[in-house]
Amino acid sequence: MNWKEALRTNVTKAGELREYMDLTDSQIEHLNRILHQFPMTVTRYYLSLIDWNDPARDPVFRMCIPSISETDLSGDFDTSGEADNTVISGLQHKYPQTALILSTHRCAMYCRHCFRKRLVGISDDETADNVAEMAAYVNAHSEISNILISGGDAFVNSNQVIAQYAMSHVTGKIEILGPVSQNKMLFKYHQAKYAKDYGRIFTGEMTPGQAWLEEPAG
Repeated sequence: MNWKEALRTNVTKAGELREYMDLTDSQIEHLNRILHQFPMTVTRYYLSLIDWNDPARDPVFRMCIPSISETDLSGDFDTSGEADNTVISGLQHKYPQTALILSTHRCAMYCRHCFRKRLVGISDDETADNVAEMAAYVNAHSEISNILISGGDAFVNSNQVIAQYAMSHVTGKIEILGPVSQNKMLFKYHQAKYAKDYGRIFTGEMTPGQAWLEEPAG
């Protein structure tokens, strides 16, 4: 099963949690009220990490399963003032040297504490929709030396979308790349595969193998 197939099996409905824990109809009703405003999506792998004998004290459970406290709508949904720093739809320029692209409103799992709760899994109104326009903005601002491709999770984008961002840098001749250190030992454990049409893309995930809790295969 590849990662896209795995995401299609995600738990997204309150009733599906009954596979893992006992929930009354009243609890399901409360959860549905929360999910109406703040969606849930949890991979089966994440659910396998939860201690279902004591879920209330389990940190993974608290990170990915809705809480009744989410019905308290006091406070600010844009705590870091992202709207004030948006210069083009999907492009933020808060600090002189750094631009941030909201490339998607989706993630493989929606953290309940997410500071972009106003949009993740809900609306793509704030996400990037014109790569050429963003590239032109960056090219016109020589102080920008660092571009963060964020979301949501940028790696739920297709290779084609990720390539769009890379190619806008290459074809626009935007000078934003500086030297980086390389540790050759890491390549022994993180061997990238070549995508057929879009070059080499490195991804990472926190599984036992990636955390080096297991010996690498091969």
